[in-house]
Amino acid sequence: MGLLNTLSFIADHPLTRSDKLGALTRFARWQIGSRLMPGAIVVDFIDDTKLVVTPGMTGATGNIYCGLHEYEDMAFALHVLRPGDLFVDVGANVGSYTVLAGAAGADVLAFEPGERFTDLQRNVAINGMNAELRNQAVGAEAGTLRFTVGLDSINRAALDDEPFVEVPVVPLDEAVGERVPVLIKVDVEGYEGAVLAGGARLFGAATAVIMELNGQTLRYGHDEDDVRAAMSELGYVLTGYDPVKRCLKPPTARGNSIFVRGEVEERLRNSRQFRVLGQLV
Repeated sequence: MGLLNTLSFIADHPLTRSDKLGALTRFARWQIGSRLMPGAIVVDFIDDTKLVVTPGMTGATGNIYCGLHEYEDMAFALHVLRPGDLFVDVGANVGSYTVLAGAAGADVLAFEPGERFTDLQRNVAINGMNAELRNQAVGAEAGTLRFTVGLDSINRAALDDEPFVEVPVVPLDEAVGERVPVLIKVDVEGYEGAVLAGGARLFGAATAVIMELNGQTLRYGHDEDDVRAAMSELGYVLTGYDPVKRCLKPPTARGNSIFVRGEVEERLRNSRQFRVLGQLV
């Protein structure tokens, strides 16, 4: 994301509209401070949780500037989860959603095969969370997978001409066992079809799924319409979310998609509030 796009994103974000100056100040402070004192910095996140952030962590730095980098999706996760629920984070990266689910009191099973696994471990440890972390990829069947390096939050299954490391792969149904998650988040840069194939039981039983669909699916022989059709066949409805009104709304054209099965609006309406950047969400 270029500088102008970043500044526009910050200025237009729902949690910064009433305090654009504060958001831009956080941006400037991070840009200057992270250059003067490079390395890991601990920042406030949701309620009493923390994130350990280093320069280059795109999504995590978005949380610094705006509170919830992916506002609708993160708010949906906060509001739909309850203490003791199971949240499965497929493609956890540094752990923003994992820590968020912990703030809601959920149990977490998180998968991150890439070089960010140590950052995920660090963010879970600093928050004393109840989370099981797997240094594995998720796919259609057990085995190994060639996985890219050096791409931060967009590391993914490697193509033939890309630098890679080999990582272990596990099907989601096998990894999770009999417990049913309330929410599954999938951020695998186009590998969604394989994740679905190895998690038919879980996806057929979960309440909601947050899935990043960003135009990369065709890399691996699937079309995003195929993924949406598969979710529909499992009984899911594609929706958007209004965090202020605590209600579902028509989906918008953006990177992440929220899929729900059955009645979730009572959960959303009755969720407690969470403090983010001094505001209640």
